[in-house]
Amino acid sequence: MNKRKFMKQMQLLDELLEDNFDATGATFAAKVVEATPQLPKGIVEKLSFLANLYDGAREGKTPSEADLKQAGYWINAAYPYLSNGVPMPKSVLSRIVRRLVQLIVLALVVFAAWRFLLR
Repeated sequence: MNKRKFMKQMQLLDELLEDNFDATGATFAAKVVEATPQLPKGIVEKLSFLANLYDGAREGKTPSEADLKQAGYWINAAYPYLSNGVPMPKSVLSRIVRRLVQLIVLALVVFAAWRFLLR
């Protein structure tokens, strides 16, 4: 995970805290504190780690690779609780690549069928 992806994922978690838990704090950390009674203890600990990292990144500090890797795990762990079980959205690029692979496979199948029928 890079810093840009981390910031994007954290903005998504920030929106989920506002929408699903009515957290209205000024910072992400304040929203986590406000939603604490509604979340499991382990998720609150993970969100606190993410809040510290996110606030530092917003101030211009670059998180270490180890912290970003850990943040990826914690984001994946916290997302189901914050989204009320809705799966995490897939990126547009992965959808495009998947569609391209499907088209190539389909073209190969059509070509093989055409060659087989001509013999």
